[in-house]
Amino acid sequence: VLAFAIATLLMRRIVYSPFGKALQAIRDNETRAVCIGIPVQRYRWYAFIISGAFAGLAGGLFGQLSRQITPEQLHWLLSAELVMATVLGGTRFFWGPIVGAMAFVALRDLTVGFTQYRSLLLGITLVIIVFVCPGGVAGGISFFYTLVRKRLASFWYR
Repeated sequence: VLAFAIATLLMRRIVYSPFGKALQAIRDNETRAVCIGIPVQRYRWYAFIISGAFAGLAGGLFGQLSRQITPEQLHWLLSAELVMATVLGGTRFFWGPIVGAMAFVALRDLTVGFTQYRSLLLGITLVIIVFVCPGGVAGGISFFYTLVRKRLASFWYR
């Protein structure tokens, strides 16, 4: 838990730094980023190195947790589940993948009784959430929070 908290705080610091803002500019419009002087290739390389460091930390912690690493544990479905959790939570918000991971684990635990249809139920749920909340669960939470805040503001400041 301590390693997760430290890694999350470090990643938050990176995301909201000038380097993180430059990466967001590259994500949004690479041509514009080049025109304003951001060294796109170098920043992509740095982002790849940083993501590799975090993935290495996660793999090391996973090895400590499971006490062993076997090829069967690294099945492609694990990568698919990580991508599904990220999409479920939303990629435009810092807390989106974390919320998505919690939601995915909750969905996975709820569908454990439906072993035959588990993957189908998870897939249908993911498709529904992507259509209903294109920004993921975090985007939906942000949308409803903004909506409620505006309604309360209009109610109180008439």
